[in-house]
Amino acid sequence: MHARDRDDNSDSELEHRVDSDSEVLSGIWLSAFLQVLKHEEPARLVHDRIREAWPLLEHRDSFDDCAAICEALVEVSNDVDLPALRRDALKHSAGGLPELAANEWMLAATKSGQRSKRGVFTTPDALADFLVEEADRRLREEFGLPDGLADDSSWGAVAERLGFSVPSGVSAKARFVRILDPATGSGVFPLAIARRARKTLFAKWEREGVTEAKALERWSSSAGPDLARALVLYELMPVPRALARWHLSHEFGGASPEVRAENPLAIHDELPFPITVTLGNPPYSVRAGSLDAQSRALIEPYRFESGEKLVEKGALRLEMHLQDDYVKFIRLAELQVERAGLGVVALVTNSSYLDSPSLRGLRASLANTFDRLGVVNLHGARTRVTSELREAGDQNVFGIGQGVATLVGSRCRQERESLCATHGELVGSRDSKLLALAGGCAHSVSKTALEPQSPGWYFVPRDTRHSASYDSWIGLKQLFQSSVSGIVTAHDRLVVAFEDSVLREKARLICDERLSVEELRAELGVRDNAGWKLERARARFLKDPHREDCIRDYSYRPFDTRRILYHPSLVWCDRRRVMSSLGEPSNMALAVCRQLAAPPWQHVFATRELMDDNYVSNRSRERTHLFPLYRRMDPLDSLSPLVSNLNDEAVQKLLPNHRGVPPEDVFHYVYAILHSDDYRERHRDSLAVDFPRIPQATSEELFERLVRAGRLLLDAHLLPGSRDEKSASSALHIRGSGEPIVARGFPKFADERVLLSEDFALEPISRAAWNFTVGSYFPCRKWLKDRVGIRLSPEDLAAYARVVGGVLASLRALEELPKLAAPVAVGANSSS
Repeated sequence: MHARDRDDNSDSELEHRVDSDSEVLSGIWLSAFLQVLKHEEPARLVHDRIREAWPLLEHRDSFDDCAAICEALVEVSNDVDLPALRRDALKHSAGGLPELAANEWMLAATKSGQRSKRGVFTTPDALADFLVEEADRRLREEFGLPDGLADDSSWGAVAERLGFSVPSGVSAKARFVRILDPATGSGVFPLAIARRARKTLFAKWEREGVTEAKALERWSSSAGPDLARALVLYELMPVPRALARWHLSHEFGGASPEVRAENPLAIHDELPFPITVTLGNPPYSVRAGSLDAQSRALIEPYRFESGEKLVEKGALRLEMHLQDDYVKFIRLAELQVERAGLGVVALVTNSSYLDSPSLRGLRASLANTFDRLGVVNLHGARTRVTSELREAGDQNVFGIGQGVATLVGSRCRQERESLCATHGELVGSRDSKLLALAGGCAHSVSKTALEPQSPGWYFVPRDTRHSASYDSWIGLKQLFQSSVSGIVTAHDRLVVAFEDSVLREKARLICDERLSVEELRAELGVRDNAGWKLERARARFLKDPHREDCIRDYSYRPFDTRRILYHPSLVWCDRRRVMSSLGEPSNMALAVCRQLAAPPWQHVFATRELMDDNYVSNRSRERTHLFPLYRRMDPLDSLSPLVSNLNDEAVQKLLPNHRGVPPEDVFHYVYAILHSDDYRERHRDSLAVDFPRIPQATSEELFERLVRAGRLLLDAHLLPGSRDEKSASSALHIRGSGEPIVARGFPKFADERVLLSEDFALEPISRAAWNFTVGSYFPCRKWLKDRVGIRLSPEDLAAYARVVGGVLASLRALEELPKLAAPVAVGANSSS
């Protein structure tokens, strides 16, 4: 299937252009680029060169498409930062040709976010050299191929040496080493392969007494062209493909490897067989670009773990993770090893698969395919920053927000034996990471042995000393019958506010049929998305006679209750089946995250109200899930009676020596355990990847004490709403003059005081309260930061005093937990 067959999924004329006209334009653009670099002429030259080329294309049937591409390239040239481009080119030219910067220029300057959408970033030479060296070393050490990637041994010779059978349909005389780069870009990996091969062969020829001139002749006449024919390269985007073809022709002597304009994911069953080495940096983007049937079918094995199909309540998120293009490219590489029975894989990928619960099927498959696996976590994820990474000034090697990792796997026996797996990591600046990888210095990365096993198959080191007892405990999904992730509004500014009057005014605007949809959109400041359209939402809202009765309390952030216009037409994902049970004084719900982006685990809180998806964290991996104590007998009937949401059988296992325990006491016990520092520290690895599990109480007395501690914590956390007129639970004094407005750049903490501006402060507030955290939030700071520019009324100041009071009460309650919960947290009941 050619890339042009996928244009239905594209919204840019720059995407997937593979016809000859695109190649002509790419060549023109490259020529102009080189002129700009070498002669320091203005970027306008690119514009002029492209304009001059138009008459050459006017006679072609696809001239209109060509014109669109020309216009797009002109926009790129006009946007480019020429001084920065030259500096970048100089960096590249130190190790090769300055035109290697051309692809970076094109990708960095392209509009409409195509670089990020396609997940395309040029690989630094040091990273490419590292992976090429690793693949070369595996071939030499495990397959007995002295020339590594440059080795021209036949299948028959390798099979005889290693004692396996040549696959059916493969000639024994065929070259064993065939190398696939499924997304070659501007040719960074083929160039690294050429450098490695030349170094290997020239050193061998020198040992054999071959002169330098004769060595050059051998490379140009036979070795280079033979290696070029062993490369199978694919690249969909026309400009990088033109660049790859242009400069690869200089690296392999008298032949240039073919760079194909097809999508290897869509034609994976037609790839030259067998491929024994897969190398490269395939694109990764959560908005998958390869959605044709064949590409989607590739990852079917990753839907299973140990023969069981993965079942996730968040089915959409599971599918989104599986359909990420990098997952498909990993599967494509693994498939080559399965078909040949052996081989080597060396890829740069998104790092999420190392520990994501959704991708445990991927890890299980890799662990059962390869004999040896090595991953190096290069970190750099914007949303997974630990204190250690922050202190080390950790940076991404590509300058993107998604973390990066390398994967190197090998299998040198058709009958697979046991797995040897290792994990390494590099932390620090981008330059320090690339320096550690430079020249393929694999020894510079320290490694830790891994033992991936069911059910998680994790590719990261984990403390398993307490896992036996922990895994035997009751999980929250077992204890509670119903749960759901929080509400996703998709547009907080439309449906969430501090005051009812703001929401009523927005409801009035929506109902004002004198306003067109576009006028309404401008007034409300909202945009349509894939699952929500303003015009459709408005029509549904107008039809509801009870639309004015839908303003509710909303647990927006810890200690921060706001108001929400909770109507199914306006809220994107209202989670109504479970949320319908909340809002009753007799009910409450546990709020907890399933996965952790970065330690420590402190992602638990409680609510009585409707709850936001980002309640305890704003990180994408740390979505907040809600476990109500009571649920509606009929979830769609707001008048239906409440019944216990606890699973009786799970409660009996949790409390085998207790009978008739009220549901509230079970909840209090769970809440106390989840706030124990000892529990969090001992089970930090398990808490990072799944919902918590709860141990049995070791005695009736301990259970009662933990219940009391949990009740105290809940009393502190479930504060009255900010509109409650009750007296503040902690008196704060105002210091200074002027208006109580949170100024930009504030709040700031100093000397037991919180400054709202240079002239206005609140006191006393202890440092412990200021630094108190829930999930990724500091409540005392966050409450004020979200109100920058707003004049705080006396009621607002009283509400903030209650926040501070709740935090102080929490700190007092938490002082008791270490000595109370320790006997339970260590797993004293591990035999259960």
